[in-house]
Amino acid sequence: MIEKDLMGITFFLSFVILLQFVFAQPPVATWWGTVAINGNSSTNGEIITAYVNGVATLNSTVGEYTSGYYISDVPCSNGQSVYFKYYDIVAYPTNVTNQTCSQGTRTELNLTITKLANGQSCTDAHSCSGGYCNSGVCASSPPTTTTTSPGGGGGATTTTIATTTTTLPTTTTTTIPPVKETETISTMQANTTGTFNYTTVPITEVKVDVKNTVNNVQVEITQTSTAPATVAISAPGYTYAYLTVTKTNIADADISKVKITFKVEKSWVTANNIDTATIALNRYVDGSWVSLPTVKVNEDANYIYFEAESPGLSVFAVSAQKIPVTTTTTTTTTTLPALPSTEKIITGIVLLIIAIAIVAYFILKPGKKFFLQK
Repeated sequence: MIEKDLMGITFFLSFVILLQFVFAQPPVATWWGTVAINGNSSTNGEIITAYVNGVATLNSTVGEYTSGYYISDVPCSNGQSVYFKYYDIVAYPTNVTNQTCSQGTRTELNLTITKLANGQSCTDAHSCSGGYCNSGVCASSPPTTTTTSPGGGGGATTTTIATTTTTLPTTTTTTIPPVKETETISTMQANTTGTFNYTTVPITEVKVDVKNTVNNVQVEITQTSTAPATVAISAPGYTYAYLTVTKTNIADADISKVKITFKVEKSWVTANNIDTATIALNRYVDGSWVSLPTVKVNEDANYIYFEAESPGLSVFAVSAQKIPVTTTTTTTTTTLPALPSTEKIITGIVLLIIAIAIVAYFILKPGKKFFLQK
């Protein structure tokens, strides 16, 4: 009798352990921390999405376990690239340097989000400072629609049309008209450097090293406050200006190196609480933004000047990150309370099932006695 009881228990425990292997969660790497949005600590309920090798993998909710914190158990393989987004926006610092998956680790990573200004490209209203995403552009008010009534009476519809047309320009009032400036060099000999100087756009100088002799070279710079139509995604961080550089009578094959000097208004830095150490020139290449090596070279009463090196000329953007709020530093010095992981929850459930099954085996089966009784 004792042997049969033991065999039954052994069979049931083997079955439960097999279930645990079948339903076990994949290995994870854990990131946790605070989330600051536009300089303020985020409220509970905000959604942070983890991307593994560019693919959305896991949503985490701020405050799900501990108020003011997110925790993300990201299923990933060692060495895979991980970054976090708040709707359209890649969160700092993962928009500068992606995280690397290391299974079983637990990393503190405080995220900073800067919402998009009016006039910037968007796909979700949550990403816009103004609260609305109208036809792919951030705005402070919803889009205006015009309706007409069917029927023969014309007087009934004229008032409706008049009132709606007055609000149509709302979404474009923040857009700055493009500024263009063109410079020309008549002849650039092979293995020399041609210098193009500008005064009306943020780029002040473009130095082009050429491999071959070229003539009547024109370099036009167009400054816009929003991304050009040829750009599919917004530049990373908080954007100062988009700069489209168009070249004439010179091909990419003629160019060996380009050095670009640009300036940023100090008033913009102060008004937007910008971290000057993060100001960089980004180049749009093959559908994505590439941050170029950028160094500060000078400053005066009104501007800070930077220099960046690029392999060619195309579409650029000057962008930066805001200075994180000081409260973020103080809150991260505290120890985050232990939070339940997916693996711990599953283990607890399995152990509870085992305990209940053992008790039920002896209590519910008719005619059975505990095997310790005689």
